[in-house]
Amino acid sequence: MDAARDPLEEPALFQLLADIHAGHRVPESDVLKLKGKQLRGLLEDPQTYRGRTIEFGARIMRVDHHDMSHWYPEHDAEDNPINDFWMTYVTPDDFVRMAVLWLTEPPQVKKRDQVKMRARFYRIW
Repeated sequence: MDAARDPLEEPALFQLLADIHAGHRVPESDVLKLKGKQLRGLLEDPQTYRGRTIEFGARIMRVDHHDMSHWYPEHDAEDNPINDFWMTYVTPDDFVRMAVLWLTEPPQVKKRDQVKMRARFYRIW
């Protein structure tokens, strides 16, 4: 089980979550707007895009709500200000599939809704 959790324990991922929780904003000039096949570049060369803020259109596949004990059974909500999170599974083109992690409840959407997303890219697997 620990081997399955290793990618989720990278310090850079926790720093990113802390920055988002603290409300740090990305300057508008640093947002990378991607369309269609450009998004496949994320899979071909994830290190180039890791940590970049990307904007893209996508279709909602599913939204799930969890608390941190979903990944970390030993988690205690009193030990960490980040407890609840939502996973929105989206696809921009039915080829690329992404999971977008939210620290606050996302806007109400339903399966197959078309949305415009802005997210920090962090490929884990």
